[in-house]
Amino acid sequence: MQNFYVLYSNSESENAQDSLLTQIQNTFTQANRLGSWTQMTDDTNPFFWAKRLGRRIPDTTADPAVVLVIGSTTLLTEVVNGLIAAKRTYQLPIAHLQFPATIELEATNQPNPLITQSQSLLQVKQSHTQYLAHVVGALPKKADRYFLNRLTVGISLDLFESKLPVKGNLLNQFFSWWRWLEQFNLQTSFPTYLGLKNRYLSHRKTLTFTLTNHPDSGRITALIVDKMNFIGMFLAFWQLQRQKEPAQVHGFEETEVSAMTTVHIADIQTATADGKRLGTGTFAFTVDSYAYPFWS
Repeated sequence: MQNFYVLYSNSESENAQDSLLTQIQNTFTQANRLGSWTQMTDDTNPFFWAKRLGRRIPDTTADPAVVLVIGSTTLLTEVVNGLIAAKRTYQLPIAHLQFPATIELEATNQPNPLITQSQSLLQVKQSHTQYLAHVVGALPKKADRYFLNRLTVGISLDLFESKLPVKGNLLNQFFSWWRWLEQFNLQTSFPTYLGLKNRYLSHRKTLTFTLTNHPDSGRITALIVDKMNFIGMFLAFWQLQRQKEPAQVHGFEETEVSAMTTVHIADIQTATADGKRLGTGTFAFTVDSYAYPFWS
């Protein structure tokens, strides 16, 4: 039976979550399956906590233990990168519990979903494979990075997907939309070049570039949004609000990324991966998929 080695960050936990953390800890303790319970402090990067844990747990058999991350997707991604950096022969499966946006403080007859999920983790018999996206090269410093969801250069794709304000009369809505779109109009465009398996893709005036990982299949897609005039951007957002797929929107191009695709962004920009800032500079990297064991 695998023991669970728990990592969580004190910067993400709040007073309202303390009792819930205690209940989760008790769940694994009572089942005699708790290997360690570690609160990562603010002054140390979760990457290094995970790397140290990965080197400490014996590297002897497949699925010898499970690392449980309690926190955000950003924290999960940092821990995954640390565990891979430990360079183990047998990768440690990883499980994830995420606090809800709001925690109900009032007593109810229903168990907290995180407690139920913790109990379910104890019933799992073996890990299953999910896929991470892997980028290596200048990011902007020479490095490699694994991420579960998205890597974005330029404006976050989340802003494109969020709902525009709909309250108030039509005139107020119009001015709300207009002010909201101004931030995109002020973004400086940048050139993006993709070396795909059978073609070369060039966009001279990119507003945002996003790689999206699909963990269940190992697919990776790239979305490039071109800089448009104000009216063009307004119409593009109107289409997105009507649930149009990005590939169907004018100025948006989505393409499948094959293994070892090269990406070049020859301009000073800022990038993030799963909420983690990667730095500011120019970018030149290759893209690949990486299989990793998950416990769920």
